[in-house]
Amino acid sequence: MNIAARVQTQALPGGVCVTQEVYGAARTATRYGYRFAGRALLKNLPEPVVLYHVTARAASGAVAPEPRLRIAVIDGLMIESEAQEVIPLRSRKARALIGYLALSDQFQDAQDRIAALIWPVRRLEDARRALRSCLHGMEKSASWPSTKP
Repeated sequence: MNIAARVQTQALPGGVCVTQEVYGAARTATRYGYRFAGRALLKNLPEPVVLYHVTARAASGAVAPEPRLRIAVIDGLMIESEAQEVIPLRSRKARALIGYLALSDQFQDAQDRIAALIWPVRRLEDARRALRSCLHGMEKSASWPSTKP
């Protein structure tokens, strides 16, 4: 099985994508930068794979910073962009997901666990599909760059 070919399908157009193992080995030893791309389920692999997009470093050698969001969870949930624009999340499930992730001390919480927590009455396969749909909707709402071509 050619895992590299499957990983590369997750790259942005004209870009390169690597696994967490490659990122860990190369992040300080190359002239490239890396941006977290998320976790992807790849064909014939039982677990999601953590991926990174390879990026160019700035002239100073530093990687350009990613846009940041501010998440407030006290007295309700609010998400703000760096420009202090409120990002609306209409779905209760999307708000629950963001709140859970913001408060979780487990950075790489399993997708199955999150799906089961937010959609407890659905079959696991349906809950995973709903999680993907919810994340896609949040991505569109926040105008985040997609991790898929």
